[in-house]
Amino acid sequence: MEKFQEAGRSKRESFEDQFLHPEVYDLEGSGSQVKIYDLKPEQPKSQVPTYFAMGWSETPTALRENLIGLAEEGRHVIASDTPHGLETNEEGLDYNMAELRKMTGLMQTLETKEIEKVDVVAHSEGAVFTAIAASLHPEKFRNIVFVNPAGMIGKDNPLSLVARFGADMIHHVLNTGMSKEKKAAYAKIEGTAKSKEPSPLNAILTVSGSPIRSAKEIGAISATDVVSMLESLHDNGIGITVIYGAEDKTFPATRMSKTIRSKEDREAGRPLKIDGALAVAGTHNQMFKNPKAFARLLDQSLADLEKKKKKNASGGQRRKDSMESISGRGIYFRTNQFRLEHPTLIFVHGLSGSSSAWLPYEKIFQNKYNTLVFDLRGHGKSVKRPNYNDYEIKDFVRDIEGLIQYLNISRFILVSHSLDTLIALDFLSRNQSKVSSAIFLAPIFGIKRVPMAAVIHPFISAICVLLKFLPARTRPGYQVHYEQYRNTGDWDLHRMAADIPNTGFHVYFYSLGQMYKFDCQDCLSNIKVPVLLMHGGKDTIIPAENSLKAKELIPAVKIALLEKANHILVLNNIEEVSAAIMKFLESQSID
Repeated sequence: MEKFQEAGRSKRESFEDQFLHPEVYDLEGSGSQVKIYDLKPEQPKSQVPTYFAMGWSETPTALRENLIGLAEEGRHVIASDTPHGLETNEEGLDYNMAELRKMTGLMQTLETKEIEKVDVVAHSEGAVFTAIAASLHPEKFRNIVFVNPAGMIGKDNPLSLVARFGADMIHHVLNTGMSKEKKAAYAKIEGTAKSKEPSPLNAILTVSGSPIRSAKEIGAISATDVVSMLESLHDNGIGITVIYGAEDKTFPATRMSKTIRSKEDREAGRPLKIDGALAVAGTHNQMFKNPKAFARLLDQSLADLEKKKKKNASGGQRRKDSMESISGRGIYFRTNQFRLEHPTLIFVHGLSGSSSAWLPYEKIFQNKYNTLVFDLRGHGKSVKRPNYNDYEIKDFVRDIEGLIQYLNISRFILVSHSLDTLIALDFLSRNQSKVSSAIFLAPIFGIKRVPMAAVIHPFISAICVLLKFLPARTRPGYQVHYEQYRNTGDWDLHRMAADIPNTGFHVYFYSLGQMYKFDCQDCLSNIKVPVLLMHGGKDTIIPAENSLKAKELIPAVKIALLEKANHILVLNNIEEVSAAIMKFLESQSID
């Protein structure tokens, strides 16, 4: 027993020593330094470290017991001392600059420590900049535990937030005592006179040190909606658990529970897609009052997320409606359970749409084929990028290349619709050995040859130039439920009003502008794989003549003309389209 206690003290002392000696880094080009607290057990439970994203006015010193407690649970714990974040060159992003600075502090810590993947415990305001970081860089994040998170109680205002924060602090202090041992521990730490456990005084010191920045940060906290990001993060393959205090006055539990669902989900009666939500006793800063108990809770929450991720990954089964980021591209995708004996179908949706258009096809083909559907960059739930040059055809192609590499797909059947058959065509020209056959639905191979192109192209180019001077929306959108738009016309305003604003005008016009620049009609004669061209006889967007002309240029081609179909044949003619695809595939020797 005595040896056990001795070993326990030795481990505790080791973590205390690591805490007392943070690593100090000079940040290149900034002229500033950052302290990184790195507490690593000899045998950590996971090779993925846990970053502690602190709340407003918090410091690593305030989190000392929490960091050490989590390290004692076997977690490799990291925190950085960047209370106001770091200067950032991020531009054109639809987020508050105060939070982007703090996000930069997190990301530069990961870069400095050469961390490829991280778990995060995000307390209070830490939830805001962590959610932003994970939205922009999903490949870096595995699991996030949000503790009493900001941005999850709906509409707020700065003055109300400050008042609630002060009330919570006073309530916490009045109900918290500091033991002699804890006081002695704090006394050992240099410079902690102004950085003890969170208190109204500490908050006042933070404000007085930089009142303008503090005001901007408080405004950013009250204005940011983290709930709107959670579903995209979860679809990004990131595990999410929310822990909130029943007596939290800063972000009240009653409001938290009401707004933990997105507006769309609340209206449909569905819970927000996260892995877990847990209400615990205590105030906003309860984890400082009971650091050991909270360390156990956080450790268990991370373990549960790890276990769930392993379960979802077992047997090659990926979660339905799941997203994992590939090569840092933030591309949303879905698969069924891949089977080695089945050929693979990859579906590419049209401009301004999303992979939800392929839902019926996934069900039809799932028993005989592996299916992969995804949202093009900037579309649906995939990450939006702010610049015109981010939407060149080659960039869409690289996303597909990243997907097939990530999923170990060596050969597949490529299905594409409408304007985005240009992406499929360019992929074929670059990677024909990976494609066993290609299916083009209502395709366009020479957009400049479309009637009215000479009139429309200059108009599109002018809009793209104008949009460069306007802020671009960078948050992922959602997927439109296309069941309600079946049997709609080519120019149906309700469907277009659902698609284009969700995609965003920057993404829509940038993608369209890049497509007008692309011309690969000369590539058609180089296609050596079997091709099916399918077109609607009543298509008024891309007339069927486009496919009839292409038929003359492609060596191994079949054509299916659906006389009564329009351009939206993917939604309006599901049975006919899927039957024609199935017939074509069964006539091929698919590998």
